Amino acid sequence: MAQIKRLRSIFHLLAGVFGGIFGGFVLLFTTNYLKGYDWLSTIIWLGVCVALGVVIVYLIAFKKHLKVVTYENQKLQEISDAKTEFVFFIVHQLRSPLSALRLSFLMFQGGDFGKLSAKQEEVIQTGIKEIDGLLEMIAGLLDISKIEQRQLPINKTTVSLSKFLILVENLLKDFSLLIKQKNISFDYKIPPVAEKIFLEIDWGKLTQVFDNLLDNALHYTRENGQISLNITVEKNNVVVALSDSGIGIPKLEQSDLFEKFYRATNAKALSSKGTGIGLYLAKFIVEGHGGKIWFISEENHGTTFYFKLPLKATVEEFLEHI
Repeated sequence: MAQIKRLRSIFHLLAGVFGGIFGGFVLLFTTNYLKGYDWLSTIIWLGVCVALGVVIVYLIAFKKHLKVVTYENQKLQEISDAKTEFVFFIVHQLRSPLSALRLSFLMFQGGDFGKLSAKQEEVIQTGIKEIDGLLEMIAGLLDISKIEQRQLPINKTTVSLSKFLILVENLLKDFSLLIKQKNISFDYKIPPVAEKIFLEIDWGKLTQVFDNLLDNALHYTRENGQISLNITVEKNNVVVALSDSGIGIPKLEQSDLFEKFYRATNAKALSSKGTGIGLYLAKFIVEGHGGKIWFISEENHGTTFYFKLPLKATVEEFLEHI
């Protein structure tokens, strides 16, 4: 393929040169016929014509190349769309039987088919946990498909900062048991309650952001480690910072962390489980709120993820109404 492109370039160059020479001779013949023979004018005219010939040939070649590239890009986009639709169809079809299987397990667990032994209870509980993991992965893949099809809306409603903090505190209760089981110290700091500061958020979507960041912090922080969540209010934003003392992210891999399906090498070495879609979704959701997400990390020394959400009214506007 490279040789063909090289030969094509040489052909274009020769075509331009010979085309220019031919055009130059025709023009020179006409000029000299009318004005007489002149070596200087001959060289000048020949050079100008060769240059023009090369430029014209390359412009024609570039136009043809642009058409080919555009056509190839359209085909690639069609293939990508078809792949996205296929993934959407497959994961959507998997969700229903998995949900039915989960319901059956819950019925066994609830004693609908008789009392379970301790071993049976353990097996059922493990099965429910694995199914929940698969359903969570399917939900993430469906969200990615919707993002690529531009069909994942961010439906924002206005809430006060105090309401937002209550929602966060309620969400943290779900992680408190897991944090205690792993013997991890947890620190949580919030700003003073302010009823007249508001945000426009889709709490259902933001729950996914918190869940993913907290789950990662918990998963990649060893026993007796530390996790802290700090929420502050800046001039025009509320800023969430989640820090952990976990495995960190290798420096050379940090630029790829928000890419779809990407997982750092040390994360994969620690656990083969994981899809690499959580941070991709988190970035989409935060940016869909008009915010920004970023992180600071050092391998083996922990990570701090930050994301900020714009306030509906600035702090100055709030203070003016007190």
